Amino acid sequence: MSSYLIGILAAFASPILHGASNTIDSYLYNGIFHRLTPLIFFSTALNLLFLPLVFIFGWPAFVSANIAIILFGIALIEVLYQYPYFWSLRRTDTSVVAALFSLGKVSVPLFAFFIVGERLAPLQYVGFFVLILSSMALSAERISLRFDRTFLFMLSASLLLSLESVLYKYVFEQGVSWSSAMVWTMALEFFIAGVMVLTPKNLAEIVALRPKIKQVGLPLTIMQFLSWSGSAGSAYALSLIPVSVVKGIGSTQALFVLVYALFFAKRYPHLFREYIGHDGVRKKIFLFACIIVGVVLTIA
Repeated sequence: MSSYLIGILAAFASPILHGASNTIDSYLYNGIFHRLTPLIFFSTALNLLFLPLVFIFGWPAFVSANIAIILFGIALIEVLYQYPYFWSLRRTDTSVVAALFSLGKVSVPLFAFFIVGERLAPLQYVGFFVLILSSMALSAERISLRFDRTFLFMLSASLLLSLESVLYKYVFEQGVSWSSAMVWTMALEFFIAGVMVLTPKNLAEIVALRPKIKQVGLPLTIMQFLSWSGSAGSAYALSLIPVSVVKGIGSTQALFVLVYALFFAKRYPHLFREYIGHDGVRKKIFLFACIIVGVVLTIA
């Protein structure tokens, strides 16, 4: 199997796993945690449990000071983007939030061109515009085509993640291995979240959550494993194929969120905040089909 095909498969692991993670994210933040920083701190702490999985694929190495600064920037983005993302989950359907992740992807070719010298074929640029317009149309009913908070929150989150992906690509092109990038980024994320959680209100929430630890522990661990696996798959794909292709494939995430809702919402209604009436589903399916067309053009 060629490295390009392996990269494509790894890139698809990201929207599949993150789509499931989004559903649990919504349940945790809307139903369990009152403050966001403690949730982010617990999530980054759980990431450290998955370090042995990274070691299976290679032992991490020390990096130069310049690369360490870039990895710190990636870790900071990983923490900061979660604030507008979780705020959006409180305002609209999970699949709409997932689709809005495509908003900032228009910046990926620009970032990739200036930072790593990446160039796309004309049809791939067409694919990006199809992805972005489809995502915006999907959210139009919920945000009334206005620059409301959900739109702006997800635009900022998407721009941050677009920059993060290009920074990852730069790190890999400097000869840093996937395992080294993952381990150092995970450690730095935990450090940053640990500093941010050290406020009286955040510490008070952590103490208040102690009686709920059995309720919170399992869904939080499952959510973080799915999220971490999706991020790891995306990072691995970035080490093999163009960053623009990886981010284009990632736009299918909203499709998987809707599929999960269709199959599991009736059985687990507390996990889903999703409108799945016939009119809403028809609209979403049409726009998801447009997203798929955009992905095909992007990877062609």
